[in-house]
Amino acid sequence: MTRHLLLSMVLALALATTAAADAGDQIRKLLNDANLEYQLLDNGACKLVIEFTDGRSQLVFLRPMEPMNGQDLVEIYSPVMKIRYPLEEKVARRLLTSSGLQKIGYFGIEEVEQGENEASNTQPTVFAYHNLPLTGLTGEVVNAVIHTVAEVADEMEKEQLGAGSDEY
Repeated sequence: MTRHLLLSMVLALALATTAAADAGDQIRKLLNDANLEYQLLDNGACKLVIEFTDGRSQLVFLRPMEPMNGQDLVEIYSPVMKIRYPLEEKVARRLLTSSGLQKIGYFGIEEVEQGENEASNTQPTVFAYHNLPLTGLTGEVVNAVIHTVAEVADEMEKEQLGAGSDEY
């Protein structure tokens, strides 16, 4: 019985790895269909730089997410700003209010490792996110969402840090 359980676990891990690779391939195909230049990162994410007409730019990343109810998903996200805890109430309210008013996307906070993968050296960072199912997604739609997420992140960065800030 233990042997069957171990075999089942190995098979499930292999299927999950294959599904993530397939989702990654789908994401890269969508980016190619949209004629977007990107860099493939070691973690499987794709990194893009979106240039705006005012001379500003914004980093955007795409990565496969864990499937949900059998649907492969892509997460599109862009950094906004580094923060310190405790988060100021006015900033927290602004992020929550903005998330509720946007047609797509939301804001969230992640701990980002700084330096040489030292888990003890992390920086809380606000990101703009949007998640989409990969089924039926086109290059045209992913291009529009990428640019929207970049604009949302850049506008919040300017609002919170000033127009002179263009860290991401």
